[in-house]
Amino acid sequence: ESKEVPPDVTLKKMELILTRTLKSVSVQQFYHKVWSEGQQTDAKPFYGPFLADMGSMKVSVNQWEFAKEGQSFQGRWCGEAYQQRRRIRFEFKRTTHLYVGPPIAIVHQTHYCRCEGDNKCVLAMTVEMEGIPYADCFAVEIRWVARRVGVNDLSIEVGLFVDFKKSTMFAKQIRSGTVVETKPIHLKLLEKAIQVCSGTEVVNSENVGTTEDAILAEDTSTKENSVLDNVQVIALRVMKQISEGDPVTLGVTFLFVFLMFRWLMAAPPPAETVLTDDTQTLEVIELRRQVADLQAEVQLMHDTIKNLVEAVKAKD
Repeated sequence: ESKEVPPDVTLKKMELILTRTLKSVSVQQFYHKVWSEGQQTDAKPFYGPFLADMGSMKVSVNQWEFAKEGQSFQGRWCGEAYQQRRRIRFEFKRTTHLYVGPPIAIVHQTHYCRCEGDNKCVLAMTVEMEGIPYADCFAVEIRWVARRVGVNDLSIEVGLFVDFKKSTMFAKQIRSGTVVETKPIHLKLLEKAIQVCSGTEVVNSENVGTTEDAILAEDTSTKENSVLDNVQVIALRVMKQISEGDPVTLGVTFLFVFLMFRWLMAAPPPAETVLTDDTQTLEVIELRRQVADLQAEVQLMHDTIKNLVEAVKAKD
């Protein structure tokens, strides 16, 4: 009987955003198909094509660098030793208005990877943005852990941590917005990983952090999303007025944001549909995620307005 592989310690410092269990998939198989990018394996490139399929532009995936014998690469955030490292650059069109800035973001990723025999594979990503406000204040740390369960199964866990380099009054909003924008990307990445690991079966499909798992709100992409986007855009204009010190425009804009937010909160809830466990496919999980993300964005707007009120009082 195989000895149980203990849980990853570093994940306890992060927010767990995704977990899965795959049947009849080994650690080595997962690494070869998903992370190797065909270097020193016969697998087809995976991560580069995935980014392109997600709509990323100007994708550049460098070759893996392998550490020399007796040496290693050290992860910048976790400080752990890894066998290999690669750098990735791409541009993508942002889908939410959680931060002020241009619609196109430039992303730099540094990947660190380590395989511990047939027991565990860790892929750590340091993600940094370029050309958006507050980009110099933080980096995003993503950690994929593939861990053997029993003899033939594999546990996949994905963690997230926002590493702030500088202090900012919008830290909570940045952290919440990062989760909203990041979680669906890695859900899609896992779906693609399952496809390339042929013959796999999803044992549990848990989107960590969602509530009321059996209840999904319908039509979440219409009125509520459009209104929320408008409120977010106005709130960001308020932030700009604060920085420019225009009290008249600030007062009028803030009042409008407050009234719009109150109207949004008073809107009747959408219809609900109860789904049983045997109908919960990946498509259902995606819908559930959209509902959870909408809830998170509403909470984010609440926190933003609270900070704005405090900022206005401080200026007075």
